[in-house]
Amino acid sequence: MKNRYLKFYTCTFVMIAITSCKTSTVDPAAATNNTTSGITTNLTSGTWVVGSFTQKTEDKTSKFSGYSFVFSADGKVTVSKDGKQTSGTWQYTPAVTYYGATSKEAIDLSVGNDKPLSQLSRKWNFISTTATAIKVDNPEILEDEHLLLSKK
Repeated sequence: MKNRYLKFYTCTFVMIAITSCKTSTVDPAAATNNTTSGITTNLTSGTWVVGSFTQKTEDKTSKFSGYSFVFSADGKVTVSKDGKQTSGTWQYTPAVTYYGATSKEAIDLSVGNDKPLSQLSRKWNFISTTATAIKVDNPEILEDEHLLLSKK
């Protein structure tokens, strides 16, 4: 009889723990539209360059020298360098909030499989945004990647 109660309470605890877990505080239905945030207004106005890109203790900004990014409201991004263009996509999404991250908004960015642009193709949590600078972090803590886009 004791064993049955133990199983019941264990199962109840597990079910409560699973159903109370939350990965984001942004409404996923609202966050799928690329125009749902003031962040996207900043992102889709003008041309952007990589102001800084760091991974762990390495500054990898110079790999992105000469690249410029133009984000359109329809979820497309055009990357240009030396007259050559690469097309990609972006989508405003809820942030990945495990590991204690506090960001509520993110961008899923896909700009190809060729280096160095492939290093930018992933989900990035928004840290801060202004009309001239957008700071995002890779939510994977072990990657320790930080990207700053600056208005050109």
